[in-house]
Amino acid sequence: MTGAAPDHTPGLRDERRIDRALEEIAERDEAELHATCVAAPRANAPRDAAPRAVLLIGPPGAGKSSLALALIARGARLVADDRVALRRMKDQTLIAEPTAAHRRARLSSAIEARGLGLLRLPSISAARVDLVIRLRLTAATPSKDEERTPRQRGVNLCLCKLPLIETRMNSVLADGLYCLLHCGALLDPVAPIEPRIEDGRT
Repeated sequence: MTGAAPDHTPGLRDERRIDRALEEIAERDEAELHATCVAAPRANAPRDAAPRAVLLIGPPGAGKSSLALALIARGARLVADDRVALRRMKDQTLIAEPTAAHRRARLSSAIEARGLGLLRLPSISAARVDLVIRLRLTAATPSKDEERTPRQRGVNLCLCKLPLIETRMNSVLADGLYCLLHCGALLDPVAPIEPRIEDGRT
């Protein structure tokens, strides 16, 4: 009896590896994940207010570092690139920070830019994760509806439930994502990000 033919969809093996990694860390208090994290300041918030952070996951070549650089160019700050340390706090929030290995190697503020190499950029030591973006790398062409409104669901990371958006890199993703982190709200009934009210304003 022959087995099923292998699926040669680009990145499928990496996608399955990501699925396994997410399952493995779902019930842990702390873990490390192959990902990139950046944080954006909140509009109309005090200077010492915690920024909103997004965790970018996806297979190699999906655009994690490129999207992070685009967000940083718009005003976000790097938290960690390539490997991210995650830990659950007592208030059930998820904190992202550079791994101990990156700190020892003095790479906690470094990010790779294709065509330039490693860049050292302004960074923050840790941030609370409010959103997860999973960048897909697939040969299939999504429908117009899927392109405009990508799949949204929740994901458990270190015992914390977070909203997750699955999408592909596109020319306006960085603009929309920065607006969401800086001053917007995710209109998703599964796991919404509500606008923060600061001094009577959203």
